[in-house]
Amino acid sequence: MKNRPDICLAILLSFFLMLLTGPGGVLAAKTTTGTLSGIINNAVTAAPISGATIKATNEATGTITSTTSNSTGSYKLTLAPATYSIECSAATYQVATRASVSVLVGKTTTLNITLQPVLQSLSHSGRLSSYDGPDTCLACHSVSASGTDLLTDVFNSAHFQARTLNSMIDIPAGGSHGMVDRACGLPGSNMLADNYAGIATAADGTKMVDGCGKCHIAYRPPYKYVMAADARNDIDCLICHAEVYGAEWDDPANISQYGSNPQPHVRTVTTLADGTLTWSQDRSIKSAQSVGNPTSTKACQRCHEHNMSGYKRATPFTATTDVHAAKNFTCTKCHAATQHKIPRGNFVTDMMANEQTTVNMSCSRCHGVTPHNANNAVDLNRHTANVACEVCHVADMKVEGDIGWQSWAPFTLDPRTGIWTDTRPVLANSFYTPYIEYIPTTALPLIRWFNGSASMLAQPGGSYANRESTGGCSKLYALKPFVNGMLFDAGWLPGPSSDPGFDPVNGTWPYSMKAYYENNWPKFLALGFVDAKYPTAQSYWLARPDMAQMLNSFPMMLYMDRSGFQLEAGKTSGTPVPGPQSAATYPGLAKAINVGMGRIGIEMGYFPPTSDPETVGVNLWSGRFFGMWAPVNMDPTSPFNGEVNSFITMSHSIKGAAALGTTTASCYNCHYTATEYAAQKLITKRLDFSQLGWPNIDANPIVDPLYDRIIAAPVPAIDRIVFSFVQGNSSQTLKISTYVVDSITRLPMPNVTVSGTLTGPAGQSGLPFAASAVSGSTGMAVVNFSKSTLLNGTYTWTLKTLTYGGVATPVAISCSYTKQ
Repeated sequence: MKNRPDICLAILLSFFLMLLTGPGGVLAAKTTTGTLSGIINNAVTAAPISGATIKATNEATGTITSTTSNSTGSYKLTLAPATYSIECSAATYQVATRASVSVLVGKTTTLNITLQPVLQSLSHSGRLSSYDGPDTCLACHSVSASGTDLLTDVFNSAHFQARTLNSMIDIPAGGSHGMVDRACGLPGSNMLADNYAGIATAADGTKMVDGCGKCHIAYRPPYKYVMAADARNDIDCLICHAEVYGAEWDDPANISQYGSNPQPHVRTVTTLADGTLTWSQDRSIKSAQSVGNPTSTKACQRCHEHNMSGYKRATPFTATTDVHAAKNFTCTKCHAATQHKIPRGNFVTDMMANEQTTVNMSCSRCHGVTPHNANNAVDLNRHTANVACEVCHVADMKVEGDIGWQSWAPFTLDPRTGIWTDTRPVLANSFYTPYIEYIPTTALPLIRWFNGSASMLAQPGGSYANRESTGGCSKLYALKPFVNGMLFDAGWLPGPSSDPGFDPVNGTWPYSMKAYYENNWPKFLALGFVDAKYPTAQSYWLARPDMAQMLNSFPMMLYMDRSGFQLEAGKTSGTPVPGPQSAATYPGLAKAINVGMGRIGIEMGYFPPTSDPETVGVNLWSGRFFGMWAPVNMDPTSPFNGEVNSFITMSHSIKGAAALGTTTASCYNCHYTATEYAAQKLITKRLDFSQLGWPNIDANPIVDPLYDRIIAAPVPAIDRIVFSFVQGNSSQTLKISTYVVDSITRLPMPNVTVSGTLTGPAGQSGLPFAASAVSGSTGMAVVNFSKSTLLNGTYTWTLKTLTYGGVATPVAISCSYTKQ
């Protein structure tokens, strides 16, 4: 331990040093610099700019000091006291300068700088100085890439007509249908009820604009135009083809990039010269000048965004939700248009219009039928025969506002129980909205067999017996459940089941959909809403007695005026009780129905165009309405008979391996683990395989195809055919590799004799060439066609038979290769 004198000496020395070096001490360092700091922002959006270069030049010495802004836009420079010229620059921004900026010793000078973006030129800015609608576009683009008249192509497209024929949707009497006449386009109503454009003005002056015309591409509904020339001046080319359109011009990011748009551009409901309400179009010159790039996803989502949200499908197509969007795929990467006709795929439950039925839109078009090649690839590839990719890869419905139940009536009947649910409209922000129940974000899509056919109410056709692995066309699909409480005519109640003597096929129940069709058959025939091969309703009932029975069991749907619903649907008189209603209890909703039904009557030609819709509409229904949850599964052979659900197709929000993982953990959401299966105790899984039709083929009471293997001789099938051209020293060879797989497991299948014939260009010696080859361990069977010279042209390999174990399976598959 130090003695006391040493301690005292140490304290004195420390004190002495502090006096010399502390603040103001004899040896303290003098401050000789100052600080320049601030934040760099975008002058239009006020967003911070990262990576901007700030350069300070000493005006006396010319010395330059520089730095860059960080992620918050902040910068800091330590400078000698002087007067400086400041220059700030960043990519895609105009350079900003400041002169005579003083920096003082020991002080901080704050200098915030805003940079003005360098405006980018629009694609057609050098080509257009004015825009006169389609005439401007057609001046250069009168003919499509296929050589056909472009205006006619647009006019005939589903995006204009809003309907097509579709043999896969079982709608009464066939005909051409789509958003033009179906209630799914504008929920609760349709375009025929003249809900093309509407304005609802609340008591407080608040306005709401609505209607089908917000998305459809002309000033009037499509059936108002007899031929393409009639629609020429009314078509909106820019809603699909402009890079920036409508209210998008008010987005600061677009202003920053292209400058402001001084012309009218925000769409709203307006009035045509004849007094017809319509949606305005953005025909500003800047929108027209922004045309030039391929149609963007943003352009498609101007109309289709809600269809991928909880509003309908719960499958948003964004970089964070979809593996294809994350790779910057646009919609048209898959949905590539031909003559303005856009393929949508044939496995869609809930959309009628389908104009490109021959285009393969399945995942296998790009990924093949054996898409897995990493962990557990063999087991995973077994699924592709009977399980659609979406079952695993549309893994959830994690979307806020995912509508599961929606009703337009104040009280809605459950047809299974006879119980009425209180579904009175909700007043929100001065307007009435329908009753809505949302699907929890933890819920999963439902799984059902689907063969591409569906009822008119989006109930998928298909079954285990019709599964693809046994030659059928059904697969399991992931579908969003949706239940709609539609408005129906209460004149139908109590329904045909209340009369034991009623003939449900040959009779017609009052205010049923069968009565609705019979009363309107000539008009439907003229409008193309029924197939011309059924000139009368009776001719159709003879062909489809099952449909006659079903339509008798279905009350007549009522259509309404949307604006009237928004303003008055919840207004009551007296004290309504659960059950059917009328103008005596819900005068506002009854009025909206009168107007909607009256407009349909006027549109179909029953009344003069100048008729008052509300006045004539009273005559088109009983005056009493009710809500009912629909649709009910009425198939007595279905394990889901009595279920109330529509099933909405889900095809986006595709998750890849990064989101799903590469372990088997998620497999056991549907399948039992080996331990669970051995325990022979039922556990609730995502799928009930027995309910979906799988048989129990072993002693274990649990039905799970992972363990219950159906023993059968394998049947060969073709996975793919690959051509390759080989240039030899003295010959040229066309190598044809045919890959054979087990039709059920999709595993490579060896020892299969592949027989076929090669044909090709006229004049090629050795053709036609009949050949056979046997598949090896990889399932590949190789046929070589060699000649000293192979002529240019198209060669086609047509398979005839696949022979395995002495059993020949006929096939008719062709694949072509063009040598140039």
